[in-house]
Amino acid sequence: VGERVRQALDAPHVLGRLASRDVSLTAGHLFEGIDDDGTVRLRELWSRRPVVRAGVDRVVLSMQRAGETSLRDALAGRLPDVRLLGDALAPRGHLEVLHEAEELARSL
Repeated sequence: VGERVRQALDAPHVLGRLASRDVSLTAGHLFEGIDDDGTVRLRELWSRRPVVRAGVDRVVLSMQRAGETSLRDALAGRLPDVRLLGDALAPRGHLEVLHEAEELARSL
């Protein structure tokens, strides 16, 4: 978790903030599903043992990423300026996305 955050020397800041908010990070697991009661079902990647986490209120997945253009497509023609950036355009690392967002902000 956070490989590129560590490479950018941001780990103490980013991971520390997450820890201070009681965020639990889980790497090396396959995602199997979320039940209506907030139970998350995982499977350990190498051992294939099932793992169950109860009472989860939020899940952020980072896996098999692909661009997602449906919102841009739905808004195109309805708004004067619709732009696509970040992982919606194409999956990349956070540094590339931050650079792209800053470049867009400066152009506005």
